[in-house]
Amino acid sequence: MYISLVSILTFVGVALAATSPLLDVGAACNKDGSMGNCASGFCMQLPSQQTGKCQ
Repeated sequence: MYISLVSILTFVGVALAATSPLLDVGAACNKDGSMGNCASGFCMQLPSQQTGKCQ
C-alpha cells in the first residue's frame, strides 16, 4: 500500500514538473524546447542563431 502511494505521488510530481509554458507567436524560443514550447508547435531557429522565434 505504501509503495503504491509513493509511486502515485512520484508520477504526479513528474507530470507537474514536465509541463512547460506555451510561447506566443513571435516569442523567443529554442528548438529543443528548453525555453518552453511554441503554441503553434513550430520554432524557427537557424543553426547560426542562439534563439529562434515562434511562428
